[in-house]
Amino acid sequence: MAYELYYWGACGEFYGRALSPLLIFEESGTKYVIKDQSHKPEGIFALPAIKTPSGVVVSQTPAICHVLGHELGLAPADAAADAKALQICCDAVDFITEATKPDFGSDRKQKWLTHFAAVTSADAPVNYSDFLLFTALELAISSFTAAVDESELPDGLGAWWNKMLKTKAVAALKGKGKKLMPGEHNKAW
Repeated sequence: MAYELYYWGACGEFYGRALSPLLIFEESGTKYVIKDQSHKPEGIFALPAIKTPSGVVVSQTPAICHVLGHELGLAPADAAADAKALQICCDAVDFITEATKPDFGSDRKQKWLTHFAAVTSADAPVNYSDFLLFTALELAISSFTAAVDESELPDGLGAWWNKMLKTKAVAALKGKGKKLMPGEHNKAW
């Protein structure tokens, strides 16, 4: 059985919050199918959601990334590092929530970017949290209100960003003509 990802329109026009799990699938070389919202499993409120061959059915992007990271070999082996990876996932979701608000100020933005520079590394192997953080930053840079410009990324975060742009996962999904998010103001990624 392939992994199943459930998302709006089966990601036909936009990736949205399904981008992180898709990047994890692509990076790990995992077979997956995308199903639209009409196939949403029971016990799931909001999409995206996944169903794994092991029987896990879960929604919420940080939880999805955590499960996939563990099942697909993209989780830190050390418990403390894994806990930090999960924290980074939750931080990424908090960041994008703030970055989409009209009053997202430069002071707050700088605090977030400095934090992300401190918890990422261009030299470390990628793990599941990297793909959720990449998605959050890509949304802030390329979508919504263009809350962040790549030139604002601190050096360490910029080096990590460039590493992520070179992953096989990003190469597999970027440039395929799909938008990051729905809406007329969002361009193809």
